[in-house]
Amino acid sequence: MGALFDLRTLFLIGSLAGGICAVTLFASRRIHRPSESALAWAAAAQLLFSLSMLMISLRGIIPDWLSVVLGNTTGPAGMIVLYESIRRLCQMPPRPGFAVTAIAAVMSLQILLGPSLDLFATRLQITSAIQGGYAALMLPLLRRRLPADPRVPMLCAIGLAGFFVGVHLTRLIWIAAFGAQTSPDGQFAAGLLQSVIAATFTLAPMMHAMVLMSLVNGRISADLRRIATTDDLTGLATRRHFFGRVRERLGREGSSVAVLMLDLDWFKQVNDRYGHKIGDRVLVHFSCLLRSALAAGDHAARYGGEEFCALFERATEEQVRGAAQALCDAVRASPFEQDSLTIPITVSIGVALVREGGSVEELVSIADRRVYLAKAMGRDRVVDRTSARRAAAAGREHASLPLHSAMV
Repeated sequence: MGALFDLRTLFLIGSLAGGICAVTLFASRRIHRPSESALAWAAAAQLLFSLSMLMISLRGIIPDWLSVVLGNTTGPAGMIVLYESIRRLCQMPPRPGFAVTAIAAVMSLQILLGPSLDLFATRLQITSAIQGGYAALMLPLLRRRLPADPRVPMLCAIGLAGFFVGVHLTRLIWIAAFGAQTSPDGQFAAGLLQSVIAATFTLAPMMHAMVLMSLVNGRISADLRRIATTDDLTGLATRRHFFGRVRERLGREGSSVAVLMLDLDWFKQVNDRYGHKIGDRVLVHFSCLLRSALAAGDHAARYGGEEFCALFERATEEQVRGAAQALCDAVRASPFEQDSLTIPITVSIGVALVREGGSVEELVSIADRRVYLAKAMGRDRVVDRTSARRAAAAGREHASLPLHSAMV
């Protein structure tokens, strides 16, 4: 059976598509700074793929040393450069020197074979071995990043790399078994399988570019989500994200769920005396202590400035207070230390059980009032519903005493 397509036209279209993809990737390289070098190398790979298809499409029109030697060098070189792009995308150490050496070796091999078309099958086997091998090398890199990157784009990237491993392996087996058929003029591969593979390679630049851009866009989306939900300084949740977590717990039965407001004592004096840089480090230190106090299902956030909030879930109200008191004690026992500098820190904590309020805002307001009560009572303490009632009762009792008794 003859070729299903006009292969010369097909490769010309593929060359144009590869060039467009190269320009697009290079122009888009700065949309995500961590992926900039990966996109630049991917653009170079697409340019090499485009040049390879252009040389092949012009076979018989331009000198054979260009169409044969250069055409069969730039295709594998494109895959080598694409592998370097994937290494950078997967945050592996770059190896530009290795890539250049590998390309030089491919070029030397093609020059050694010369421009003769008699070695058509050998050239196809060499090309498939190199491109399929490098596609296989991408698979462990991509799989290693699967837990860290957006899942769907990464699965598409893994699937595409695996697909091309299969395509090249099929071509190697086919050529070994049946040889490589050529068109009547001897310029192109012919037959059903070779035609389908040629069409696949023509679409490859667009598939590579689409998967790569979807992966980068997924990372951008994940970064934006992280920015929206995570405080840059402490790594804790943002207030808005925390409020959403609390709303999910409202009305839950069977356990004691509480909102805690936490305010570092005398923090303004830390900033005034040591500067905001040290103050920021104190906040990071405290956030680590807070994070270590969280049990499974708990959440913590930076509310603003030196104020933090947390969501504790325990079996009983007494256990909630115990966990809050343990955190208060741990902060007191863990001063901030840097070089010869030691800064004692304490925290005032207000606790509001979820059943005490009907909304997140109401719960935060209750817990915040209890923080102020904790500060009024001398700081470095936990005030919950019970202790707030005791303080109120003590205040009423004090107010009811005769004037001379109150002054004793």
